[in-house]
Amino acid sequence: MASSNRTLSFLVVTALLLLGFTIGILIGYFGISRDVDTCGAACRQPDAEQIFDGIVAQMKTTNIEKYLKRLTNTPHLAGTPADLENAEYVRDEWLQQGLDSAKIYSYDVLLSYPDPNQDNKVQILDGDDVNFTCAIKEKGLRPEEDRDDIVNPFNAYSGQGSVTGDLVYINYGRVQDFEELEKLNVTLKGKILIARYGKIFRGNKALGAEQRGEIGRASCRERV
Repeated sequence: MASSNRTLSFLVVTALLLLGFTIGILIGYFGISRDVDTCGAACRQPDAEQIFDGIVAQMKTTNIEKYLKRLTNTPHLAGTPADLENAEYVRDEWLQQGLDSAKIYSYDVLLSYPDPNQDNKVQILDGDDVNFTCAIKEKGLRPEEDRDDIVNPFNAYSGQGSVTGDLVYINYGRVQDFEELEKLNVTLKGKILIARYGKIFRGNKALGAEQRGEIGRASCRERV
């Protein structure tokens, strides 16, 4: 009988302890407001908009002007020493401004360069007479832009050679432009085509013209 009383007392005590523990958990869960920040500012991370606004707030138009002048001060065709110098400048600036790491990697790529000993030019002929020859170099907007190391105009990755033929104006060189010429029975095969800049990617102009049998193509900024 005594053993049964001790067992009953143990069960009652255990049940009371479990009940008290459960009540404590419930009070802790429901008694603390979910709106209260219990760990302070250390737990809060700025959202993307705050980060963006912080970066923009530190930008200065004077710095942008300085960097643009520095990076465009000299001709820097890809793969040339001037191009490498610009890359080293950007790397050094980033390290000075606090980036943990900034490195330059080298890649082997196919690049196209003009022949330094033979200028590219466009001429208008009347029989054997040359009526017009385009300028070899574009005139600078400011005196300091008239430099000897400016790269002469060339069409990168185009075939080499000299072609002579009749001219056909193809507007922007879009599909609808070619379709309009076809409606007018204008022959493009074996012609030199002239296209305006704009509206579509210049590579698509070249592709459309090549598909229609051009032997050469020139691009211009204004209507001819």
